[in-house]
Amino acid sequence: SIVYIGRVSVIKNIGFAFDVLQCIDSGEIQFDIYGPCTEAAYLETLHEKMKTLPSNVKVAFYGDIAHSEVPDILLKYDLFFSPSKSENFGHSLIEALSHGIPLLIGDNTPWKGLPSKFAGWDLPVDDKSAFVSVVESMVNMDNEEFQKLHYGALSYIQTHELFCSVMELNEKMFQQIFAESK
Repeated sequence: SIVYIGRVSVIKNIGFAFDVLQCIDSGEIQFDIYGPCTEAAYLETLHEKMKTLPSNVKVAFYGDIAHSEVPDILLKYDLFFSPSKSENFGHSLIEALSHGIPLLIGDNTPWKGLPSKFAGWDLPVDDKSAFVSVVESMVNMDNEEFQKLHYGALSYIQTHELFCSVMELNEKMFQQIFAESK
């Protein structure tokens, strides 16, 4: 099962995800999308694309969710799919990795080198065949291969310099608040 959590907009490229899933004709795939959409025309385009997906691919839109729901939602999925055309940071990507969910993302993010760390894939968003290949490999993956990705995702985020620097900043902030409250 595949998940996307975030704003549903043209820049997030969910339509491309549908184009990728259009090419998957084996295995049962559930792609669940959580997040608000303020672009009515784009949402209508996505609903039209949904109608052309093969019968083995199911898509559900769940709309906006509370941040407190994200951890429980993520635990239900095997892959986080976000082919965003551009991402400054990607909080939902961090959350997915911290739950051991490998990423399938565009390469215009700060999250690089995922394949070498067995944490997922960061691919050029104009290379549909590469995305198709990854989804097909996930459909056919055995448990041992998936566990390698699960632990790779956890290890990647725990050692990534962006995550570590955010953790250090948060720690300093809380130390300062604690010191000022005395």
